[in-house]
Amino acid sequence: MRIWNIIGPFFSAAASMALCGCLSIGGKPQQSNVRFFVLGKASDGTATRQENFIPECVVAIARVAIPGHLDRQQIVMQQDGGRISVLDSSRWGEPLADGVGGVLRRAIEKQLPQDLVICAPWDCTVRPYFTLYPAIDDLILTDKSVRVRAHCEFWDCECKKLLGVKRYDAAVPRRGSGIDEAVWSIGRLLEEFGDSIGEDLRRMQSGELDVLTEKQQDSYQKTTHAEPDGIAAAAPLEQTIDRRPMALPREIVIEAKNDSYVTVDDLISGRRIFSSRMRTGQVRRVQRDGPVCVSASNADSIVVCGKSVEKFNCGEL
Repeated sequence: MRIWNIIGPFFSAAASMALCGCLSIGGKPQQSNVRFFVLGKASDGTATRQENFIPECVVAIARVAIPGHLDRQQIVMQQDGGRISVLDSSRWGEPLADGVGGVLRRAIEKQLPQDLVICAPWDCTVRPYFTLYPAIDDLILTDKSVRVRAHCEFWDCECKKLLGVKRYDAAVPRRGSGIDEAVWSIGRLLEEFGDSIGEDLRRMQSGELDVLTEKQQDSYQKTTHAEPDGIAAAAPLEQTIDRRPMALPREIVIEAKNDSYVTVDDLISGRRIFSSRMRTGQVRRVQRDGPVCVSASNADSIVVCGKSVEKFNCGEL
């Protein structure tokens, strides 16, 4: 009891001083000087779709790969000699991978208005036609400039084949010393990167842009620092993939050339909307609400709206 009588006043005084340090004059908490930033628009930014919109193709964007030194809440600046400076007072308002993915999705949507573009994670029932694997190789923010180095792999989900690789490296000078302007510049560079991805994917869908041959695929996957110029030229798309997306009416007509078991799956919901054994010459009409996958048990056994569908060649229609 005597000990408490001696140290009690000192303990109370220390507690009071600690409390005063957390409060400003007038009893109000001190305001934090930490600022938070997001890339692009603060809103979702989803493109406006008509109520009866039917996408021709589903494009999925995998989670963006971010280097370890950038994958943190604080914004990172580069210094001379390879040193970095972590800005505790300037932070990202969301995980950097999510922010970059959102910017890329909005940019790709503008280039592919007829397609549905989704970001990871997506429902396991969704079956995309293309999957994009973007990665930020480096995001260099200095006192003088902003530079983004990145690449993106294009994959055909049905064939599990690498179609091409897009490389991006661009920089812009900083107009001021504020972080606001630097973050805006990063967003603009990423948007430009997304525009180029969407443009290349559109050209690949139309057959205007060639894809990687098997030899080039092996070479890229074995080489850590492959540097193809844009998407490497190779065999024409129609020679490599004969299942390009088709624009079809809501009602699709299926005609059996041979006896076969036919299924039609909705690619967005994963729901099977048609399943039946069809006899030679039999015709069935199926209503669809979006992109579908039609398959048959026998090779070259059915015709869908004038297009032959072979075994395991489940074209997205």
